[in-house]
Amino acid sequence: MRQRRARREAGSGRAVRLLQLAVWLVTTPLLAAGCAPNPCEGTTGASAVDVGTGHDEFAALHDGDTVPYVRGIQGGTHVEGALRATGLHAPKDPFAHAEELPTVSMLLRDDDGAMIGGYRQQPRALSHTGDAAVLLGELVIFFEDAAARVGATLTLAADVTDVCGASAADERAFVLAAPER
Repeated sequence: MRQRRARREAGSGRAVRLLQLAVWLVTTPLLAAGCAPNPCEGTTGASAVDVGTGHDEFAALHDGDTVPYVRGIQGGTHVEGALRATGLHAPKDPFAHAEELPTVSMLLRDDDGAMIGGYRQQPRALSHTGDAAVLLGELVIFFEDAAARVGATLTLAADVTDVCGASAADERAFVLAAPER
């Protein structure tokens, strides 16, 4: 009887040790994953955003420039917006989660300041080029057909906020042109 009891106690001690080992093996990587470096450390200095256009390359937009609208295959209209940001945190990982990405607003406004297209605070992955991060070929969609506004002066405004709370904004007035053929 004593032998059986001793074997049971020895077996249960082994089971407890195996269970402790299993818990340690599972929780250690999970705890280590939670210790990721703070992305906001070392991000000091002035932040800035420049509004532009371009699909393959950033082209700064200057007040008074002419920008053609594009007619999409489903009948909608848009301009190709772009931005260049400095001094803001933007992950270099193209597969970063949305909560790690900066939020971007790109708005189209008429001469009265009414919003006539664009979007607000959407997470966007920015590409890195040297000391700046860029967003290229962004479709800034008009809420209505842009053809009626050809020749009008409109404003393209961009605002970027990173996960560290830093933000920057820029806007440019441009003349809307008919699509290039």
